[in-house]
Amino acid sequence: MKEPPLVTANTVLSILAVDYPVEKVSCYVSDDGAAMLTFDSLSETSEFARKWVPFCKKYNIEPRAPE
Repeated sequence: MKEPPLVTANTVLSILAVDYPVEKVSCYVSDDGAAMLTFDSLSETSEFARKWVPFCKKYNIEPRAPE
């Protein structure tokens, strides 16, 4: 069964928002189905994370990723 793109995006956002040294965190996503919807949702997630994660860290917002 295929994972919904929103669940995948939230999981990636959770990984990117973790309070851990950036140089020690990596996130790899494998999409065996090569779905454009998954690619587009992850592209949007990365753009959002570039703004959201620093904002959360600056203002100590927890949790940093949606459920």
